[in-house]
Amino acid sequence: MRVATEEEDVLLSRISNIVNENYIMENEIMLSESAIKGFSEVRRQQTTKFITVMVTSAFLVLSSIAFFSLGVSSLSLALYLGSGGLGFFTLIFLIYATVFTFRYLAAVSKSMMWENIADKINVVNIPMEEKVNQTVMSQNKRQIRKNEDELEEKLAAYFKIKEENDKKFEEEVASGKRRADFNFDAYNSYIEIDNDWIRFNKLRAEQNRINNKKKDIELDIEQMIAYEAKCRESIYWFIFLFVLIVGTIIALGVASTFEFEPYMLLIIRFFITLFMMIAGMVAIANLVNFIFKYPYLSKSPIACLVADKLGLTNTKKDRNDLFKKRDEIEKRIKEITEELSELKKIQEEKRDNPDMNRF
Repeated sequence: MRVATEEEDVLLSRISNIVNENYIMENEIMLSESAIKGFSEVRRQQTTKFITVMVTSAFLVLSSIAFFSLGVSSLSLALYLGSGGLGFFTLIFLIYATVFTFRYLAAVSKSMMWENIADKINVVNIPMEEKVNQTVMSQNKRQIRKNEDELEEKLAAYFKIKEENDKKFEEEVASGKRRADFNFDAYNSYIEIDNDWIRFNKLRAEQNRINNKKKDIELDIEQMIAYEAKCRESIYWFIFLFVLIVGTIIALGVASTFEFEPYMLLIIRFFITLFMMIAGMVAIANLVNFIFKYPYLSKSPIACLVADKLGLTNTKKDRNDLFKKRDEIEKRIKEITEELSELKKIQEEKRDNPDMNRF
């Protein structure tokens, strides 16, 4: 046993730094992947809302055109344009739709113009953020590959120097120039670097990395299960609302058969028309909602096709894929744990040193 030379210390220090740098960059890669996944989910939500807003706006405009084409009385016109009437609601909604569309384009457009607009109106431009994270992730991956090449070089250089110094040390001890127990206390804190030690630390780093990945996968699965329940609840509420409105229309239709004053019949017919318009909007919104929610409730070929065409992520099929990845990771963790246990036994057999409990 001997103390490492200054040259060996320099190489060991660099080897340790490279391992730490790679560990930090691997964590940054996982953060970038999570960020990209999050932006994809934001884009999906915004696109769903955009389509719903556009369909509703188109329906309101067409309903207004149809309303005036039928020839309305002064009372109907007053109800249409009055506060709380369809006209007032249509105007407010179209203003909202215009603002929303402007912000939506600023959020999802890849053009430089919209990126600048997004910055000025304080909107997150999703493609730009994805590009930034992709760039960081690519740079970290390239640097990790460079570090691994350098690590191999430093390890080769270290083992070469170590072998030469070990041989020289043994020769000096054999010739009597140096005692075998020379400065023995200094050796108690010295851990010899060999292939088993390197293998142990690489496996331990891999174990930490995939344990973190497993936690992220389990969190994603938990969130996807919760979102599936929300999707199902959303569809049920839309159906309930549609049935309620249709029931209201039927009730008003039945009421209109009774004898009322002319102005009351006119009001009833107006509300029948109004609720029919609302029923149409709810039906369209229900259809759009179902189309966007279906891939989260089913893994059928149709659901997968819809998800692919709409660019939906974290669907039920994706969740099943995550279950498989989690099972693979758990299998790998078990293998690593067994390998680490074996390597620890080998190290303990090589030397009976209390400092080895660092493993």
